[in-house]
Amino acid sequence: MSGPATCPECGGRKGMRLGEHFLACPVCLGEGQVGGDGEPAAAGAERARRPAWEHPAVQAAGLCGFCFSAGEVLTLTGGPPGRPGLRILPCPRGCPRPRTSQT
Repeated sequence: MSGPATCPECGGRKGMRLGEHFLACPVCLGEGQVGGDGEPAAAGAERARRPAWEHPAVQAAGLCGFCFSAGEVLTLTGGPPGRPGLRILPCPRGCPRPRTSQT
C-alpha cells in the first residue's frame, strides 16, 4: 500500500470556509489527505457518517428529508474560488413554509 497523498478535491485544505462555518471535504472527510493506513476503504472503517436526514431521530419525527420541514433549502452557488455564494430555494418536495406568529 502506498502512503497518503494530498486530497485531489480540496488540495490538502481539508475543506472550505463558508462565512463563519467550515465545511469538511466530502472526499477526505476533513483529513486533507487520502490513502495510507487511515484510508476508510483500505482499513474497512466506517468513518463516513450518514447524512443528517437519514438519522433515525429525523425519520421518527416525520420531518422532510430535504428541508427538515422548514419549506426552504440552502444551496451553494458559483462564486470566486473558495468563496461560494448561498441561495435560498423552495423545498424540492414542495413543503410549505411554516407560519410564524407575530407578536
